[in-house]
Amino acid sequence: MNSDLARCAAAVKAVVADGVKVQVEQPGHLKIAGHLLLTLLVTPPSVKNLEAALDSHPQTQLVVAPVITPGMQELLRQRAVNWVDETAAASVISGPLVIIRPSHDRSSASPEKAVRWAPALIVLAEAILEGRSPTVQSLAQTTGLAVGTCVKGLRTLETQGYLRAVQPRGPRSARAVARPSGLLQEYVRQTSWRPDSIRITVGVSWRDLPREVGRLGLQWTRAGMPWAVSSGVAAHLVAAHLSNLTHGLVYVQAFAITDLLNAASTARVSPLEGGRLTLAAFPHPAMARLRSWTGEMCLAPWPRIYRDLRAEGVRGETAAEHFLQHYDSAFNPEEASHE
Repeated sequence: MNSDLARCAAAVKAVVADGVKVQVEQPGHLKIAGHLLLTLLVTPPSVKNLEAALDSHPQTQLVVAPVITPGMQELLRQRAVNWVDETAAASVISGPLVIIRPSHDRSSASPEKAVRWAPALIVLAEAILEGRSPTVQSLAQTTGLAVGTCVKGLRTLETQGYLRAVQPRGPRSARAVARPSGLLQEYVRQTSWRPDSIRITVGVSWRDLPREVGRLGLQWTRAGMPWAVSSGVAAHLVAAHLSNLTHGLVYVQAFAITDLLNAASTARVSPLEGGRLTLAAFPHPAMARLRSWTGEMCLAPWPRIYRDLRAEGVRGETAAEHFLQHYDSAFNPEEASHE
């Protein structure tokens, strides 16, 4: 049995009613309740990969992917292609066959696919994607997490196939990243499941958003307030793509709404519903350790920037893929580091 088709069949079985038969048919078809659909697995999930796959297989009737992002959904609507993803979301309308499951319905995903990472594991994944060595000593120093937490987290990532051991356990044990692209996509998926950090929007009336965010950042830096810009403004500074930045996202160290209000006051901006700039609390304390500087601008870790872009819909996904090209080197096999 073709392994890709078997995976597709498993995803479809998760969204159909009990008793509906889903069978693998050769070549390249799934039979769903007796209805044949030419099926294609697309992974890693992205608009770019999807477009290339559909161009290569123009007769495709059903696409299956780990997740179908809003940008991918839009492209599939334009091409009139059905889809199912492994979070148990689906949009299939083909003859007598109708399966509609909204993308936000994550609760019905299979137990294997619904495994949630603990916050500490998300921090470790972010640090590793940032380029920190996947060793206990390095990650404990970088993130501030306890040694035991790092040991457990690295073992989990290895068990899930994102890290591989290249030396036996012991004083000279070593790990390397086995599937960087897969680790990034799982990081995006896991962070999308986490509750949003506290945030407010503030009113601004400028045209040059990056320059003005830098001006606000200077006020926070002078006041000793850790901060980091993310999403479109950060991506623009690293690899400009969006010609018109309509809003910005800045993380600041905050533990309550009052801390965000204080940050706004320090930067001399006022809260405004629907404002163009969002101030949000750091998703985790380690972000202050993972920030980087370009001139006077402080950037969030690049995996977080990528994740925040992806959350902005079709336009953001396109910008995210352009942004990711800047980090192609991060997806080359890495040299192992010793614990």
